[in-house]
Amino acid sequence: MGCVRAQEARPRVRCGDSARPGLARAILHIGLEKTGTSSLQEFLQLNRELLLEREQIWVPDFMGRGSQWPLAVLAYAPSRCDDLTAPLGSPEARRCRLEEIAEQIRSSVQRGPDRVYCFSSEHLSSRLTTSDELQRLRNFLRSLFEDVSLVLYLREPIRLAISRQSTFVKMGLGTFQLPTPQQLCEVFHFQAIVERWQSVFAGCLQVRLFDPSLPGFDLIDDFAAAIGITSIEDYCRPKHVNASLDWTCLRLLSHINQLALQQRGQPLPRAALERLVPLLEASSASPDRPHRAYQADPQIVAAYRDHYAAQEQWLLEHFFPRRPSLWNHPYNPTPADEGAEDQTLAVGEGEEILCRLIVDQAVNQAIPTADLVHCLDQAAWKGEQGVPLNLYDQQTCRELAQTLRSL
Repeated sequence: MGCVRAQEARPRVRCGDSARPGLARAILHIGLEKTGTSSLQEFLQLNRELLLEREQIWVPDFMGRGSQWPLAVLAYAPSRCDDLTAPLGSPEARRCRLEEIAEQIRSSVQRGPDRVYCFSSEHLSSRLTTSDELQRLRNFLRSLFEDVSLVLYLREPIRLAISRQSTFVKMGLGTFQLPTPQQLCEVFHFQAIVERWQSVFAGCLQVRLFDPSLPGFDLIDDFAAAIGITSIEDYCRPKHVNASLDWTCLRLLSHINQLALQQRGQPLPRAALERLVPLLEASSASPDRPHRAYQADPQIVAAYRDHYAAQEQWLLEHFFPRRPSLWNHPYNPTPADEGAEDQTLAVGEGEEILCRLIVDQAVNQAIPTADLVHCLDQAAWKGEQGVPLNLYDQQTCRELAQTLRSL
């Protein structure tokens, strides 16, 4: 069985003041981060055609294969800038790109007003942190959709923190240092997140649990039930996406990140990380070598448990009253696990040499392959459709050309 739903089965809840017949419906999977979002997004993209044919569920393909983060940026104030807006270029280029995305959504709805439109982005829950931003998003959705359903997954905080920190390391952002629960109090404030979304999208939110410790739990099955798919036997299932690294690989990648920051003052180029991380993931999953999972210190586990006890009790009372506890099998470190007692970030002499060689090769041969492919693909598609390149496209092409000339 999948995880327990926040509410019993019910009809879709309308978020507008009144229903307007003839308008489409929307499903927004809003996160949280590190609750299997990459797998769910890959499932949606793998099955785009089948979902449309069988379920009349339309999944956009013009906002990226992973997180459809531009939907979150559409709700930003024009003056807000962060790492999501940076790739969009100048304020004018950003405006052009966002207007283009909004128009693509509107055009899709006009072509299929009887469809269900499914969007997925963990950035919706992590980046939209004010009522004004949620109201902008709601206003945009209300202009297009008769009703909106929101799906939010929660995960045990200590497991969430471990997974989040591992992802930071894989992104080249420093070493593996598990933060204290107080350092993550805003990011993981479940009650505040739920209440914020409920205050703007009243009656629209499904709260579900990402809990692989639950016997028989399957995230794809659970998500399919959440969005109204009754049978998924014929749907493609994604391979394990964003696989976790074992402690040996995490330790080495932490040191590689540290060396890169020392040598160049910034992380390894993204293209280099996109080659390196899959190799480490494959090594972590290899049956030929023992897998040493990271084991959190029992004291920090207890600190997380104490810090989130009140929030978890609130969730139990409001959304899961039939469960004896929120998590089926709470995280419990096993100090007796082989190698758990020496989980330090120190590296040996041979490992140091290997890490330095990797950094030197990555820095000297870095080509922004992913950006280049995306830019060429976008330009080719617009050429086929007879659509002129906007200011964002032109700036991106120019910046890539300058980067390639400097290599």
